[in-house]
Amino acid sequence: MLAALAAPLAAIAGRLGPFEIFSLLFAALILFSSLGQRSVLKGLAAGFLGAAISMIGAGALGGTRLTFGLEELEAGFRLLPVILGILVLGPVLGGVIGSARPAEKTGTAAAAAKSAAHSGAVLPLISLGIPAGGAGVLLLGALLLHGLAPGPRLFRDAAGAAYGIIAAAPVANFVVLAVRMTTVPLLALLADISRGYLVAPIVVFAFIGAFSQDNRLFDVWVMAGFGLLAALMQAAKAPTAPLLIGYMLAPMAEAQLRAGLALSHGTPWSLVTRPVSLLFLSIAVIALAWPYLRRRR
Repeated sequence: MLAALAAPLAAIAGRLGPFEIFSLLFAALILFSSLGQRSVLKGLAAGFLGAAISMIGAGALGGTRLTFGLEELEAGFRLLPVILGILVLGPVLGGVIGSARPAEKTGTAAAAAKSAAHSGAVLPLISLGIPAGGAGVLLLGALLLHGLAPGPRLFRDAAGAAYGIIAAAPVANFVVLAVRMTTVPLLALLADISRGYLVAPIVVFAFIGAFSQDNRLFDVWVMAGFGLLAALMQAAKAPTAPLLIGYMLAPMAEAQLRAGLALSHGTPWSLVTRPVSLLFLSIAVIALAWPYLRRRR
């Protein structure tokens, strides 16, 4: 199914102009930040905060921005320390330790459903460059860390990797299901371990991962900073996933917007005069208005 849909969808997306792709990425950011969040405003604030942070460093047209004279910031923040800070260190600092959560049911049906959902996140990511859900965010980060640009260009520049991901998706479903079925007793034992004992190894491996990418102590501080930011956001009951997705999507969106403005001689009206671009922007507006319209019912 993925193989049948991904390549044609990527081919269609490849015909879109820079304004259409910008509007598509903008709509994806709005959808991810607003729908399914407890607070739409907090989700949007997190998404646009991530986008703003991504502006630090080298610009799309050369030069640097917001480096405050620090040489380490000229290339921006490395993605791996950002991911480790938000997804690993943030929950630790946020006091997730010691807060007992009810054990998750690990039945085969639940495992199969989750695996299928994760496979569904592959299609929009590799064909359009848009992550769907937490699994898509992690896969997007993995692709970017390996220098692969998800979306239509992935089939053109790295067709082997694109079709490899498609082929691996159904196999991964069975592997995940088999692992869950065979490791349930071990996971039950781990659930009884106090989370306090897990903090030290988690933090140590996170610091090692942040440092080992480029052997820079600065990246460790970056991870710590994003971990603290994520912890503060959790304390404020603000979602952290939009922060990460905004950080990853904004540079791609900026590059497309600049390319579109260059082709239109600096005129942004094509964003609303081109039908496909207007369609994506309309979807973003509907996504913003939907939670409030639903409350009025």
